[in-house]
Amino acid sequence: MCVPKIYWGWVVLVASVSVRTLVHGIVGSYGEFLVVFSHVFQGSGMTLLGWIGAMAYGLVNAATPLLLIPYRTIGGRRTVFLGVFIASIGLAVSGTTHDPTDIFFTYGILTGMGMLLINTPPFFLIDMYFPLESKYHVMTTSMLMCTLPLGSLSFNPLTNYMLHTMGWEISFSTYAIGLFIVGCICASTFRTRTIEDISPDNDDERLISSENGEVKVKEEPQIRKRVMILLAVIWFFTKLFKATAYFGPFFVLVKHLETLGVPQAKGALAMTIVSSAELFGRAVTSVFGDKYAKGKFLYLYAICTFLLGLENFAGAYGTTFLHMVIYGAALGLTGGPVIAGVFSTCAEVYDGQYVHELFSICRVGLGSGMILSAVLAGAIFDATGSYHYMFYMNFGIFMLTSLMYTSIAVLRNILIRGQNKEDIFQLPMKPLATSSGKVPFEESSSSSSDNPTDYQDPNKSYTLKK
Repeated sequence: MCVPKIYWGWVVLVASVSVRTLVHGIVGSYGEFLVVFSHVFQGSGMTLLGWIGAMAYGLVNAATPLLLIPYRTIGGRRTVFLGVFIASIGLAVSGTTHDPTDIFFTYGILTGMGMLLINTPPFFLIDMYFPLESKYHVMTTSMLMCTLPLGSLSFNPLTNYMLHTMGWEISFSTYAIGLFIVGCICASTFRTRTIEDISPDNDDERLISSENGEVKVKEEPQIRKRVMILLAVIWFFTKLFKATAYFGPFFVLVKHLETLGVPQAKGALAMTIVSSAELFGRAVTSVFGDKYAKGKFLYLYAICTFLLGLENFAGAYGTTFLHMVIYGAALGLTGGPVIAGVFSTCAEVYDGQYVHELFSICRVGLGSGMILSAVLAGAIFDATGSYHYMFYMNFGIFMLTSLMYTSIAVLRNILIRGQNKEDIFQLPMKPLATSSGKVPFEESSSSSSDNPTDYQDPNKSYTLKK
């Protein structure tokens, strides 16, 4: 019986989704540990305890440029193996200490750095197996972005159960063992794409094979340095502003509902609804993105951020649980495509070039925006006793972000695509034939003959006769 060969990219995709769900589940459920730590370490301030989780999650995103060094030096598989080892050690050691300062270094920094090495290489590997020209590019890269809400929905209740039955020390140790086992199994599948891995549905004329059989991408036309810098700077601040406005409501929604007189249990239910709506929005993008949004994500982002601005303006007037649930559901559905298509959007800024570098810049803006959103929301609450003005602030930021996405698309069309058209028009044209149907040539060698010849000696070079 002949067993059909499975395209290895699908194996890498399953492993990537699995290990990223585990990463986001562990790091994203720190809020459950925070509640326990607030009672265990009563002598420590909430600022330090909060920074433990914020540092871990911030490193997973904002330190992405540092990841490019080991990824390009030792490869994706070894980088993930290294991350699994570091993060597992960090989690295990965190369960042995009772000093929050020590946990800041073992969990916040050590575990955060390990999670960074695990979390990002799957994007680059999936891009290798399903390049931009693949009909599955948006679906596969967007599925990786579904792991954040999926991990949050699945691991928050699991972490809560473990903390109440085993305690926080054993919970850390259990996650360390689980991450080591699952991480090593998934990392073992992360091999570099070879020439045998090219699928008929995924072939790409830009791909060439090197001497060792690995698949590489042909060099593309160079983009002017000033254009690259200009678009990169706008891209960074666009992602920074978008993250600042987008993640603030997720961080404070439960507390905001509490200020409106809604019990904490119902606030947690509202967050579950919001996370479910966002997961649905990301999943829809994954399924239909290749067919309807591929190549148009910059324009889609401009529209979605404009709608997010309007939703936040309406959210400022929400005064009941139902109002805020509707706001949160709309926020999740509209924000789903903005988060899910991030890797595909990076491929549109430079028309398919320097995607990994743009993705790293994007992650820095994302992580920085997460931290900034929490700081601004807290400052607004401390100054006014309410989060209402945060929604007005988000309205303005989203409107600005919408304009910035539009400007990136316009500048890309003028400065990159327009320049490429000029280069095409400036190519030397083939000489026109004479009325006799022959092209006049003259020898460029030092021959004594100045007469044109119809015969072209292959051993001599010829130039057009003037």
